[in-house]
Amino acid sequence: INNQRGPWKDARVRKALGCYGIDRALIVKSALRGLAAPWATFSAPGARDALDLTSECPFDPARATQLLAEAGYGPQNPFKFAMTIQNTDPAYVDIAQVMKTTYAQMDVQMDIQLLDRATWVNQFTLKRVVDMTLQDTIPTLDLNANSHTFYSKTFLDYYMMKDPKVDAMLEEWRSTIDPRKQIEISHRLQRYFVAQGYYPAISGAPFYQATRDYVKGFVYLNKIIFTLRDVWLDK
Repeated sequence: INNQRGPWKDARVRKALGCYGIDRALIVKSALRGLAAPWATFSAPGARDALDLTSECPFDPARATQLLAEAGYGPQNPFKFAMTIQNTDPAYVDIAQVMKTTYAQMDVQMDIQLLDRATWVNQFTLKRVVDMTLQDTIPTLDLNANSHTFYSKTFLDYYMMKDPKVDAMLEEWRSTIDPRKQIEISHRLQRYFVAQGYYPAISGAPFYQATRDYVKGFVYLNKIIFTLRDVWLDK
């Protein structure tokens, strides 16, 4: 979501469409062929600061409709927006179609705009004229590694949260080298993202690694990195 684009500045709209309005279980079952798991928080499964708050965003069309009504939208004034997706992965189309269908239950009219990769990057990260998009975010070791997407003091900042509380918590994270403190701050920040509806994650990515039972010390870090630094063979 571009959190500073028109009606998306309203947390009720963001929560309605980014939290309660997404049927994550259905998307995983259909568009992602059951190869992933629903996920609603910023750090991906496998990250050292992963935090599963998916239960905080159950699919609840009634709750979403209520929030939209409080924001001034309903059958007489339906919320309309465009989902802009790139053509690099057919799953984007499948996910968007599921979302379009479920949003219709809430009298929300979602158009799907399919763009080539270069045009999508220009519209999303440079011109900032996209309401909502889908991306397979690269999983990282922790929240800070992807913080350029939301920290308002960097020119990238394409989620456009522009929230001093977000910046302050990130700067607090960066001011300590204590891993336990970093994880605590990250969890606090991820809870805040969910509460504000800033970052509507849908699922983890369907990525797998397997080791034999005598491989010890291997740490699964999703697809961001493959490391053998602490691995040894018990044979």
